Amino acid sequence: MKKQVLIVLLNVLLTGTLCAQKEVDLTTLHSISSNELMEFATELSADKYAGRLSGSPEYLEAAKWCASKFKAWGVQPANNGSYFQYFSNEYSSVNSLGSVVYFNGNEKTYLDFPEDYLPGSNSASGTVHAELVYVGHGITAPELDYDDYKNVDVKGKIIILESGTPYTKNDETLEKWTPYAYHRYKFRNAVKHGAAGMIYASKVANPNTVNLEGFIYAHVDPKVVTQMMADAGKDYQQVRTQLKNMETPSFALPAEQKVFIRAETKYFPEAQACNVVGMIEGADPDLKDEVIIIGGHLDGQGKMGDVIFSSALDNASGISDILGLQKH
Repeated sequence: MKKQVLIVLLNVLLTGTLCAQKEVDLTTLHSISSNELMEFATELSADKYAGRLSGSPEYLEAAKWCASKFKAWGVQPANNGSYFQYFSNEYSSVNSLGSVVYFNGNEKTYLDFPEDYLPGSNSASGTVHAELVYVGHGITAPELDYDDYKNVDVKGKIIILESGTPYTKNDETLEKWTPYAYHRYKFRNAVKHGAAGMIYASKVANPNTVNLEGFIYAHVDPKVVTQMMADAGKDYQQVRTQLKNMETPSFALPAEQKVFIRAETKYFPEAQACNVVGMIEGADPDLKDEVIIIGGHLDGQGKMGDVIFSSALDNASGISDILGLQKH
């Protein structure tokens, strides 16, 4: 989605100027080579950058490479003589794929990576083995008269959590729900209620949420959750429909249903990342003080154990578009 937004933005900018300067803009546009853009994307997706996880040394190396291109093309540094704008960026490294095991009475199912699960990118390191409680979106919002935890006790349990919020109408109320959609909020609220661990019912490699001491989790494919629900006598699709209707269908699964999660991670609370900022000064004396900002996120999903998420589509491709624009 971010790449699509970038492309649309570039198209809008180009279309707006084509009306007045068709010949000049077409010449500039056609000077950008798709092969060149592919070279940029291939470089940024290389294993040496290890998926460009923000805060990691590999991310900083990727940032240095981008800055070297800016310098070579005559793009001026835009942060008091520097191409880099540093900021604090805690992160966690996932040192092994860990494991997730589902128990249903005497039956034991080992989940497969990456088909069934992904390690929690900011999980604490360690193990958790506990009963399961479904908590919907994991939201406690008194001002909205909504609480996924109101009828369940999750102390010492592994929660099954959904992403997003139950509110889907595009109106002024949606803004009030937005803070409750963030991963950081959901994780902190789970810990506040005493959860020992979490199954995130969304198999997404989502880095740099928040590291909470002792809180162990994994992302699990919804098809696995569907089976867990079926084993508990529940129709997962029906439960999610109740959730969309804001009925807060939270419940504890039978005691014989448990999950074991093992995570091996390392937390870096003092890490830094940076923006790479450059400037091309305009030549028109009447317009040169006006600013057009074109940006995209350089960071990616990093790696899990020895598995590198090269993050080519999200977002080496978008950065390559910007580099091509900068060069020409």
